[in-house]
Amino acid sequence: KGITASVALDLARRYKCTLVLAGRTKMTYANPLAEDVNAHKKQAKEALKARGERATPVAVKNAVRGLVSQQEIVTNMLSMKALGASDVEYVACDLANAQAVHQMIDDVAARHGKIDVVVHGAGLEISRLLEQKDETEFDRVFCGKALGFLDMYEAAQKNAALKGNVTWIAFSSIAGRFGNMGQIDYSSANDAC
Repeated sequence: KGITASVALDLARRYKCTLVLAGRTKMTYANPLAEDVNAHKKQAKEALKARGERATPVAVKNAVRGLVSQQEIVTNMLSMKALGASDVEYVACDLANAQAVHQMIDDVAARHGKIDVVVHGAGLEISRLLEQKDETEFDRVFCGKALGFLDMYEAAQKNAALKGNVTWIAFSSIAGRFGNMGQIDYSSANDAC
């Protein structure tokens, strides 16, 4: 999604290449585009009220976030195919999980025989002052961006077919240089990349 999807769309148009997209979103719907987001929002409101919770716009949005993300992923994949990508696949992988990252790199290399370019644009931003963040939240933001990149690089270096044969591109943020209030984890991760 986001800027990485924009780059992948351009790669599809220019190079007609195979694209393997990785993200933390799990594809839980067989056909996300067939799902009615408004109907899911209505169900979410009813479920929140049934539990005695306020059905605020933010709570409802959070309840359907997974479906909306899945729809965005599928829409982008279809656009990449329409622009000429020879193949497009999606792999659910939390880049904050080193073991999963190593497995993903090995699996992709085994299926395709090589990986030419890795475009790393992962990022999660949860703005909250440091004293309000717990370690789990900090790690979730920092690890996927900074350590996820390092884990992919390390996995490629351990794979004889990939070692030294991959071009690496990583997106950062101005927050990595100058910081933002409540984004110490996000800023640190972007500074590392």
